[in-house]
Amino acid sequence: MTAEGNRVFENLWFFTDGCLLEAKTFVSTDNIDIAPIKNGLSHIQVIKQDYDFKEAEEKSRLFVKCRIESVAQTDMKASGRNCDKLRDLTLKYLLGNLG
Repeated sequence: MTAEGNRVFENLWFFTDGCLLEAKTFVSTDNIDIAPIKNGLSHIQVIKQDYDFKEAEEKSRLFVKCRIESVAQTDMKASGRNCDKLRDLTLKYLLGNLG
């Protein structure tokens, strides 16, 4: 979110049971990373702001950072109601692959 309250789309994430896919700056370029995660996550960091993990509000922010064993590091961000979506994706696809 900008200081004026406008939403800025930096990247787009896709999840499968075995992979994370990131479309970087997807609004203007085609730059896609694919990383295997099946039991390959070595670290997950969750940072929250104005969010109780129950129901997001407009001012809520959620950041999830993961380290995929010797391949890559991810930085996922969500704001407003999308915090609930990122929470659910983290629980479904990431925590179970933490090795």
